[in-house]
Amino acid sequence: MGPGWRAPSAALVAGSVAIFAGFRRVALALPRPAAVRSRPGRAWRWLNLLVSFAHSVLAGLWALFSLWHAPELLSNIQDGYSVSGHLLVCFSSGYFIHDTLDIIFNHQSRSSWEYLVHHAMAISAFVSLIITGRFLVAAVLLLLVEVSNIFLTIRMLLKMSNVPSPVLYEANKRALRGEMWMGLLRGPGLCLHLLCCLKALPCWTSPTASPHRRDATETRGTADGEAAQAGFHVGSWRARGGCVPQLMA
Repeated sequence: MGPGWRAPSAALVAGSVAIFAGFRRVALALPRPAAVRSRPGRAWRWLNLLVSFAHSVLAGLWALFSLWHAPELLSNIQDGYSVSGHLLVCFSSGYFIHDTLDIIFNHQSRSSWEYLVHHAMAISAFVSLIITGRFLVAAVLLLLVEVSNIFLTIRMLLKMSNVPSPVLYEANKRALRGEMWMGLLRGPGLCLHLLCCLKALPCWTSPTASPHRRDATETRGTADGEAAQAGFHVGSWRARGGCVPQLMA
C-alpha cells in the first residue's frame, strides 16, 4: 500500500474509530474508584481518560517501533514512507475523530473546547499527509509525544481516584521526568532536521538568476560561460572589483 489517499486508508481510519468505540465500551464495564462513583460529573472524564490512555500506550510504543524498525526514515522526513507509519497515522486519526465525537455527543464542548481545537488541527494535518503521502515521518515523530502522555494520563487518573499512595505518584513523576529529559535532548536535533527539510522544499528556494540574465550570461566569452555553468555570477564578481575564478580545463 503506497502513499496517497485510497479506499483502504479511509477504511483504516473508520476501523480505528470503531476500535476506540469498543475501548470505551470495555472501559464502561470496568470497576470505577469510589471517588469517581461519588461524583457523577467525573464519570465521563474517567472514561475519556481511559480511552486516551489506551491510545497513548499503543500510539507511543508504535511510533517508537516504527522508527526503531526503519531508522533510515529520519534521513528523509519529507518523502519517507513506511507501511507501519502509514497505519499509525490512520490509527491516530481514528482516535482523534472518535474523541471529537465523544466530546460533542456528551455535551462537553464548552468545558473541553481546547481539545476540539487540538483534534481539528491534528485531523486536518494527518488527513492531508495521508492524501499527499508527504511528511509521514514528521507525523510519526510528533506522535512520540504520546509516550509522555502515558505518564501524564496516569497522573490524572491517580488524582481522580484519590489514591493515597505517594510511592505511585513518585514513581510516575520520575518516569515522566526521565522521558521529558530525553525529549529535551532529542527535540532540538529533530526540529533542526525538520527545518532543514522544509527549507529544501521548492517553495522556499529562489532561482539564482532570471531567464534573460542567464541568456545574457551564456552569450559572453568562453571563460564567462564556464564560470556561469559552475555557479558563479560573473557580474557580481566584477561589480565588487573581483576577478572571475579560473577553471581548470
